[in-house]
Amino acid sequence: MYDDSADWRLITGLCECLYHSHPIRSDIAGTVESIAEITPEMLYDSCRAFYAPDNTSCPINIREISCIPTDLCPMQSSGSMTKYPTSR
Repeated sequence: MYDDSADWRLITGLCECLYHSHPIRSDIAGTVESIAEITPEMLYDSCRAFYAPDNTSCPINIREISCIPTDLCPMQSSGSMTKYPTSR
């Protein structure tokens, strides 16, 4: 939590004063009590659900990028990428 940061306390206190009934009034990280209820199993389940390779996308067409140095990203004759070099 950020309770030991004067800046953070000022910002959250200001939001609590300015927004009496708006959701921005509440800290999205939760309270110390609500965070204490999180178990390791909950964290692992969230990680598997939301940070899985099947949920990842990279909407970049590598053939349209002209600024990739060929020594860092060598292309095969078919236009597909080979593995990155392991040392520089």
